[in-house]
Amino acid sequence: MVTVEQILDLLADTLINSPEVDLSMVRGNQKTIRDGLIQLGRDNSEKLILFEKDLKANEEDFVGEQDGNSLTSIVEDFDPNLDISQCSFAIGFDAGSPPIIQSIVLTADGDTFNMTNIFYNGENGNPINLSQFMNLQELTQDIDIGLAEEYLDTTIFELLPEMTLRQQRIINFFNEFQNLVGHEPQFNPGMDGIIDVDENGVYINNEYYSENHDISAAQDTPDEGIQEEDSFITRLEQDANSNNEQYTLQGLRSTLNNYLQDIDQELPPLQDERPIYRNQSDGYLKFRNLNQGIIIRNTENEFLKGLDPDNPTWLDTGFSITMWVKFLDKSSQGTLFNYGNPFRENQDEAFGFSLETYVLRRDDAVGVKGYDDALADNTWGEIFQDGNQLDLTYDDVAPSEGFFSEDNAERFIRLVVKDEGKLRGSHVGMPFLDRREGLPEFNTADQFTEPPDGYEIGELPFDHTFGLMTNTRVPIDYSEWYFICATFNPNIQEDLSHNDSSIYGEYKNNSDFWRGNVSPDNQYTHHSTYGAQSKVEIISKTDLLRARGFKVD
Repeated sequence: MVTVEQILDLLADTLINSPEVDLSMVRGNQKTIRDGLIQLGRDNSEKLILFEKDLKANEEDFVGEQDGNSLTSIVEDFDPNLDISQCSFAIGFDAGSPPIIQSIVLTADGDTFNMTNIFYNGENGNPINLSQFMNLQELTQDIDIGLAEEYLDTTIFELLPEMTLRQQRIINFFNEFQNLVGHEPQFNPGMDGIIDVDENGVYINNEYYSENHDISAAQDTPDEGIQEEDSFITRLEQDANSNNEQYTLQGLRSTLNNYLQDIDQELPPLQDERPIYRNQSDGYLKFRNLNQGIIIRNTENEFLKGLDPDNPTWLDTGFSITMWVKFLDKSSQGTLFNYGNPFRENQDEAFGFSLETYVLRRDDAVGVKGYDDALADNTWGEIFQDGNQLDLTYDDVAPSEGFFSEDNAERFIRLVVKDEGKLRGSHVGMPFLDRREGLPEFNTADQFTEPPDGYEIGELPFDHTFGLMTNTRVPIDYSEWYFICATFNPNIQEDLSHNDSSIYGEYKNNSDFWRGNVSPDNQYTHHSTYGAQSKVEIISKTDLLRARGFKVD
C-alpha cells in the first residue's frame, strides 16, 4: 500500500535528480525563520528549517483538499496492493532561465495523474518540494604540487591497532603461567631423600593430585575433583586427554631442556693442578712429652755465643725462635724452648726467656677472683664463653671470640722474657680485657712484676689470672703442624705504649696494636714500633702451603 509520505519522498527524489534543479533553485525553495516568521527562500547565512516528515514540510500541497481533487484522495483510490516501486513522476520544465516547471505527472501502475496544480503553482505560492535538502556545493582547490612536497610530509603510514611491547608480552606470559601452573605436588621424600613412586616411576599420590589439579581430569570427569574453570595445566603427559596432549608441564620441561643443555650438562670436576709439596728433610725429632727435649751446649766455651747470663746481649739485640710443632693431645703443656729460667722465685736470680704452651679447660676453676662478681671457683667457660652468662662488666665488652665453642679446652702459646726488673709477656689487649704490664699467671696473681708505689707484689697490675686468655691461641687439631715464630724486639716502645695516657687509652683493647700492626695514628702497618716487645705468631702447615700455591689434601 502506497502512502502520501512515500509519494512526497518520490517527488523530492525526482526533483533533486533533475538536471534543471541547481543550488539557487534549492535555496529559493528552502525555509528559514526571519523576523520571527517562517519565510520561503534563504541565503547561506540563515539557518535552514528541516521537518521530520515531508507532510509537514510541504503543507502547501494540501491547500486544495476540499475541492476533491487532492493528493490524499488520489492516493486513497490506489489499489491496496500497489507498491511505491510501481510509481514514477515525470516533470517538465520550460527552456527559460531559470527554468520553470510546466507539468508534474504521476504514473501509478499505468494510470497517469496530472499533479501540477497540487505540487506547484507559482501563482498561489506553493513552492517546489526541495525544502528538505541541505545545500550541496562542490568545491575544488588548486594545489601547487611542488610546494606541497616541500612543506608537507607525504609519507603515509598504515593505521595499525596499538601493539604490546615485547617486554610486556614476556611479563604477561610469566604472569599467566604463574596463574595456570597451580600448586606443587607434596612429594614428601623419606629420610634418604627418595620419593615413593609406583611401578611407572610416578609418585604414589599422583592420581589424587591430578584429579584436583589437572584440566584434563576436570574435562574427563566433571563430576569429580576440581572444576574446569578452576583447574590448571596438566602435569604429566600420561594424564593428558586429547585436548591437552601437547600442553603439559612435562612437555614444557622437555622443550625447556633443549634451551638449557649448557647449564644442565655435568662438567668434569676441576683438576687441581697445584704441585704437591715434598718435605725437604728426611724426618723430624719426636718428643713424647713437652718437658722432654734437647739441651744445647758449647763444649769449647762456657756459653753459647750471645747467651752469657752475665752479659745478656739478647736484651739489646733481640732474638727470634722458630719451630714446627704438632700437638697430639689437649692436655700436654710446658716449655717449648727456654734459656735460663725467668720464673725463679727469687727474681734477682732470674734471667733468660721461655717459650711455653698451656691449656685452659672449660670446666676448670680460674682460681683467683677477678672483675666484678667473678669468683675464684667460677670456671673458664662460665667467664669467657660467648653470652656473658655471669653478667660481668669486663674491661670493655663481654667476650665474643668463640672460646670453648669447638672444644672443651683452649691451647695458648706465650713468650716470657726477663728484662731487668720486669717480665715481658706476649699477651695482648682484647676487647674484654685491657693490656696490662706484668705477667698473667696460673691460679694466682702476678708474683713477679714490681708493682707501682703503694702496692704490694700480687696486687697490681695483674691481680687476677684472666690475662692468660689473651695470649696467642692455637686451634685444637691433632693432625696439624703449626709453625711458631716467637720474637723479642727491644726497640718496640712498650713502656711508652703503656705510660702515654692518650695512646694507652685509645689502644689498650686493640690486639693488633700490641702486635705492632697499628700505629698511634690508627694506620695499619707491618711494623709500628709500638705495642709489646714479646710477640708470638703461628701459621698452620696447611695455610702456609696453600699460601705458597701448593696442593693441600
